[in-house]
Amino acid sequence: MRYSKEHKSETRARIVATAAPLFRKFGFSAVSVDKLMNAANLTRGGFYAHFESKEALIEELLSRDAGLVRMLGEREGKARQSLNADALRILSDYLDADNLEEIVEGCPLATMPVDASRSSHRLRSAYGNRFHKLIEQLRRGLGKSKRDEEKAIAVAVLAVGGVLFARASASNKEAVKIEEACYKQISRLLGDS
Repeated sequence: MRYSKEHKSETRARIVATAAPLFRKFGFSAVSVDKLMNAANLTRGGFYAHFESKEALIEELLSRDAGLVRMLGEREGKARQSLNADALRILSDYLDADNLEEIVEGCPLATMPVDASRSSHRLRSAYGNRFHKLIEQLRRGLGKSKRDEEKAIAVAVLAVGGVLFARASASNKEAVKIEEACYKQISRLLGDS
């Protein structure tokens, strides 16, 4: 049976939409193609009509602008002076313990670094490319000097690491402390430009 291009596109989107939360929740290795396709109510064979491998699907997920990368990317066309103010507002929301579950649901940078670090060079590169895009978005509000690059890297690490460690905390009180400490340092770095 031949399917229309529209049907194929919708099925591919369904696989990706089903895979993203499964990979964030359980990790790359714990989600088999069978488990994924069962969750999407599709057949295992249908997976390979859209992706050459599970690694190809993960690479596609990591290449999408999601989470913090998407949030910062929405600042396009703004004057450089307002970029840091926008970034601070976005990062404040990103590091708000009340938003932790929402952020975790939508940001592969904060939910997939351990999986990416244990994966193939191909997937580490895909994750690294997203992280580099985050750094470049932060740098737009700073400048082009080596010091500006270092600030952008530090802000990215503090933001993603803050969410990662807050998520791993045993208590909400500890999560709040971690996120507040990270945001305080981010404010210093972005305010000192």
